[in-house]
Parts: sequence; C-alpha cells; structure tokens
Amino acid sequence: SVRGDSGKGGSPSWLRTALVVFQFSASGALIVGTLIVHQQLEYSLNKDLGFETDRIVMMPMFLRTSDRNAMYKQLDTIRNEMRAVPGVSHVTGISLRPGYVSTVDFRDVSVEGSADVFRLSRMGTDEEFFNTFGVTVVAGEVPNPSDRFRRISETEAERAVMINARAGRMLGLGEDAVGKRFYQEFDSGAGRIRMWYLVTGVVD
Repeated sequence: SVRGDSGKGGSPSWLRTALVVFQFSASGALIVGTLIVHQQLEYSLNKDLGFETDRIVMMPMFLRTSDRNAMYKQLDTIRNEMRAVPGVSHVTGISLRPGYVSTVDFRDVSVEGSADVFRLSRMGTDEEFFNTFGVTVVAGEVPNPSDRFRRISETEAERAVMINARAGRMLGLGEDAVGKRFYQEFDSGAGRIRMWYLVTGVVD
C-alpha cells in the first residue's frame, strides 16, 4: 500500500502563497499612500494661495461684545497699538483666516433673473487687508467704510463687497462684475429678508 504525506508540521502551500501575496499588496499600498501624502504636502506648500504669507503674524482675538460700533472701536485701538510696534507696516482685522474654509461663513446666493443657487464663502475684513496680504485689486475699488451697508426697506438691505474673479465667473457676472449685484434671502423676526451684495471691486 502507498501512504501519502499528511503535511503535518508545515503550512499548506496555498496559505504560504496567500501570505506572500498579502505582504506584497500591503507593501505596495503603503508605498502608494506615502507617495500620495508626499504629493499633497508638496502641493499645499507650493500652491499659490493668492496672497502673501511671509512676514505675517496672525493673532486670534475674541471681542466680548455684540455691539458692532464698540467692536470697531476696539479694533481701531488694537490697530493703533500694533502700528506703533517697530517693523510693523500694515495691520488688518479679518473674520476668517485666509485659506481656511468654514461652513459657518458659507452663503447661498442667487443672481436676479436666475433660479440657480451658488454657495460662496464670506470673509469680513477692512481696507488694510489688501495691502497686508498683498492681494491685487484687478477692477473697481475697496468700498468706503461709510458706504458698506445701507437699508433699502424693511425687507431689503444692501452691502458693498469685494469678490474674487472666480466667484464672478461662477455667478455669471461677466468680465466686468463691478456695479452688479447678487443676493441672499433668509428669515428673520421681521419676515423674509433679502440682502443684496453690490460688487465694488474684484481681486485676482
């Protein structure tokens, strides 16, 4: 009679093959993952953000007031103090760190005559922002602080804004967006409010 080898004391060949294949697959996945992470880091470090990042110091501040006028006075005091520091050339106040995306600051807006809804990110700033971050104004001008907001009626108001060229293209405002408007609607205690945004300038 012939008795075959039961294979005791050793792993079946298919198991060894499976383990080798798994090891090679895992190694390949790690290599690919490392390359992707490296490319993303290179992209984030070298991408043109549209504003200067060198020699800029950012300090988060939380102003404990809901009074807009009181807040602006506090900001003016801080700006004046910072300008007195040797080596400081520009000081600005912004509501959102440039390059940072916050869903809280998104606005769903529309253009009159169109049923399309566009989502834009909004950032509050002042006239010093553009010189501080080296942002180029390609059309129009920075709105005068006294002309930034006006009440049209009980249900309508208008705010002067700057937009970037990409937003202008997305909204379909054409090559010359200066002087054109888009709007946002929201509910308040007084009913449905329409906030118009008047474009006074465009940045690159």
